Amino acid sequence: MYVLSLWRVAFRMHLTVCKHEFHLQCILEWNGMTIFLFISAVHMNHVLSIVHLCSWVSSYHHRSTF
Repeated sequence: MYVLSLWRVAFRMHLTVCKHEFHLQCILEWNGMTIFLFISAVHMNHVLSIVHLCSWVSSYHHRSTF
């Protein structure tokens, strides 16, 4: 959800910068930014799942030692 709202804000900002004229350069830039944001979102999910896994493993380890 956070990434989607960021994406919307970025899209509005980009439209303002382009003055609502979709030139080829603007479209190419926007596509590049969309791909970048998508990769960032996937990467963030990956990092979060690793952090979650690490915390789960550490809590499991603590439980087994006590």
